[in-house]
Amino acid sequence: MHRGFILGLIWFFAASAANACELKDEKGSVPNGVNCPNDIRVFIDRTFKCQHFAAEINGDNSLRDRQVNEQLMKLKCEELKADYAHMNKKYASDVQVITVIQKIIDDYTIDLY
Repeated sequence: MHRGFILGLIWFFAASAANACELKDEKGSVPNGVNCPNDIRVFIDRTFKCQHFAAEINGDNSLRDRQVNEQLMKLKCEELKADYAHMNKKYASDVQVITVIQKIIDDYTIDLY
């Protein structure tokens, strides 16, 4: 093979790896999809917030429960399952993105199945 072609491939894969979509999840902060497509970053943020608010529901129909339910509706948490399926299909050929999507679901024990 031509040496320039091989060097070009090495550069391409090195650059791709440097800009790969990944999940940054530092303790005490909201997880962040670094170098991920915008819809993936939005999904990560919504998933985290939905899980956070869902954990606050007491089930007593108190004022706080109603406020939390309002936030869950604003975040469209009931649509996460459909969004997850859509993104898995949309990014099926992008291993880094699929890995990030699965990690956020697994790490925050979101039941989308």
